[in-house]
Amino acid sequence: MRSDHTVVLTAIESTKVYPDALRRVTYFDLQNQKRLKFLTNNFFLPALTIAKIYKSRWMVELFFESSTWCTPSDAMEFQGPIALN
Repeated sequence: MRSDHTVVLTAIESTKVYPDALRRVTYFDLQNQKRLKFLTNNFFLPALTIAKIYKSRWMVELFFESSTWCTPSDAMEFQGPIALN
């Protein structure tokens, strides 16, 4: 964990769309030697939990990005019935 700050968007268009405070969690990933920053409106969960959730989510998105058999848009477009066997 590097930092956990409360921030407010300052760009005029941003403040019109989202005027509330946000939480910026900064995490250093030792395995990949990268600093990751996450914005969230969740002020209840511990900062490390926020970082782990977003890191896991990113891994899922990378999986779909590299996948040739199924993309997120394919999964969203599929609305046919699923036969349980």
